[in-house]
Amino acid sequence: MTELKTERLTLRPFRLEDAETAHRLFGIDEDMYRYSGWNPYATVEDAERFIKTTLEDNDPRAYCFAVEHAGKIVGNIGAYNYEEALKRVEVGCAIAKDFWGEGFATEALKAVLQFLTEREDVSTVVAWCAEDNIGSRRVLEKGGMVLESVEKDGLTVGDKTYNKLNYAYRQ
Repeated sequence: MTELKTERLTLRPFRLEDAETAHRLFGIDEDMYRYSGWNPYATVEDAERFIKTTLEDNDPRAYCFAVEHAGKIVGNIGAYNYEEALKRVEVGCAIAKDFWGEGFATEALKAVLQFLTEREDVSTVVAWCAEDNIGSRRVLEKGGMVLESVEKDGLTVGDKTYNKLNYAYRQ
């Protein structure tokens, strides 16, 4: 089980006992999934199923890390959808609202980008966000990712449509 450490954070695999915390931090507040529409933590049971699925995933380059600061979960970051032919993987990150603005997302992203490209033979890491999601845009850019394309009206969440910004990090 891979664990990454930064100056302030520990990125470790989620455990089933994290489900209640994940639900409380990421599944209840709509701001946590406003721009993605994806909420695998909507209920404690959903969180348990999602964590169990990630633990059982056989993809050697799929990761779902709990982001800890001072022994408490403050976020999550994952790598998924690995494409062998392109050596490309997608990343996504969420930091609990109480910890926004602390730099945790950028710190976690930099650690995961370094890990994937230096130790996992990944040559390209991609991510996307809604154009309106200023916080995520800043994280991706501060983390070293570069805006590669904009899909006009490329993202629909509920009854809202956003321009979709596509970012990449290349080794």
